[in-house]
Amino acid sequence: MPQLEILDTIEASKREITWPDLYFTPGYGKAVEDSDGAEWSMAVWNNGQILYPFMRRPVPAELGVEGAWDAVSPYGYSGTWIRPDTPDAEVAAFRDALRPAMAALGCVAEFQRMGDLVPGWEQLFRADPSLMHRHHNDTIAIPVTGTHDVCWTAYEGRARTAVRKAVKKGYTWRTRTAKLEDVMPGGIFRRLYEETMTRVESGPYYFFSDTYYQALFDSLGEQLRITEVLSDDQHVSVVGLAIVHGPFLHSHLVGSEWQAGRDGGGNMLYDAYMQWGCEDPLIHTVHLGGGMTKGDAMYKFKRSFGGNAVPFHVAWSVFDPQRYEQLVGSRAEQTQRTPQELIDSGYFPAYRG
Repeated sequence: MPQLEILDTIEASKREITWPDLYFTPGYGKAVEDSDGAEWSMAVWNNGQILYPFMRRPVPAELGVEGAWDAVSPYGYSGTWIRPDTPDAEVAAFRDALRPAMAALGCVAEFQRMGDLVPGWEQLFRADPSLMHRHHNDTIAIPVTGTHDVCWTAYEGRARTAVRKAVKKGYTWRTRTAKLEDVMPGGIFRRLYEETMTRVESGPYYFFSDTYYQALFDSLGEQLRITEVLSDDQHVSVVGLAIVHGPFLHSHLVGSEWQAGRDGGGNMLYDAYMQWGCEDPLIHTVHLGGGMTKGDAMYKFKRSFGGNAVPFHVAWSVFDPQRYEQLVGSRAEQTQRTPQELIDSGYFPAYRG
């Protein structure tokens, strides 16, 4: 008989489960606990047939419902993974078991980030019509099963031109396993990344803590990689923190000097990922991610390296309708709006609007 289990990071790390991608692993969940200020858990169906990672995000106490929380996918590309041979009826059974189990634990609502790097979202939406969803953005994934020449030909002309410019100016690159000092204060990655986030006026969320980097380093080990682009005088001017998991090379975070960006150093970093991926027989896909908003400059930059625009969906539903209504009512009173105004705003869950 199928069984639903809800595990924390310690319990999940002890299980013999083949994690489909980095963003489903308890090690990554441990790191994100710090950045998201919430506890990571994993709903497991039938010993790994379906995997559903989520963060337990506490509902603000001032809304007056003690012990309430909502579930949100960890930052990145996870959502729900479904083993490809799973029938729709099995997925529906999982959802039927998940709703009351989550509500009993205090979960009011869910918000999933659904990437398409691993299978699951199409079948999930088909098997559970009550789950609301929409296409939110795209992310760039590039097959690297051929030669680098094949990848190079697929680049847009402006990407090739920028790489050539960097080469002409004497830029080179190298990659290695990350060291703890790289990601600690004063380390080469940490310094360039935080300088970049300051320069582009990123929000506080993107300035990760020492605890986050320590957990990432402890849990990923040799999977955590540093790729450096060096200027002609051999100082590091662009640096990328990447993660290798199974067939995927994920570009995680990038920092660069302003001049290096003008010289094509950022383009060289992504071209380095392509060269590295093509040379490593275990890597089949280089995942560059997407932009902050649909079709923005960051997305267009990554899209210039070819590959596939992979759909990225968001999905949401209510697990505990009675508590949800109570929380929306409290938030409406607090903000001097009506409950319907909060619902019509489109923000979910409405009590956070």
